[in-house]
Amino acid sequence: MTEEGNSVTFLPSLELPRSRGSVTLNAPDPHVRPKVDYNMLAEPSDEDAVLTALQWALKCMQTEPFAQLLSSPARPPLDTDEKGLRAFIRDTALPGVHCAGSCAMGAARLPWSTIISRCMASRG
Repeated sequence: MTEEGNSVTFLPSLELPRSRGSVTLNAPDPHVRPKVDYNMLAEPSDEDAVLTALQWALKCMQTEPFAQLLSSPARPPLDTDEKGLRAFIRDTALPGVHCAGSCAMGAARLPWSTIISRCMASRG
């Protein structure tokens, strides 16, 4: 961090996990929230993939220009060994979703264009 309130965040995520969770009913009443078991990182390959991404992120933090910008400690510390990184992953992993999509960009006169201006205005 260079100024109070500024920060850099790396958020490694696993877009296609092999681990599978479950959703089960807690009661016959449909208004009672179901039990959600994410079962995250149950497959060793999922943890391995997140570890690789986390190691890459930590390496980036030690490379310019990021290295000169970071004045406060990274979490996890940059020198954490593999065992410590795996513990960090298991202790801090959260479920999430990253919705992504695509749309055609082009001039407004083109009927196939969805994004029709430099300021990202969309048709419709």
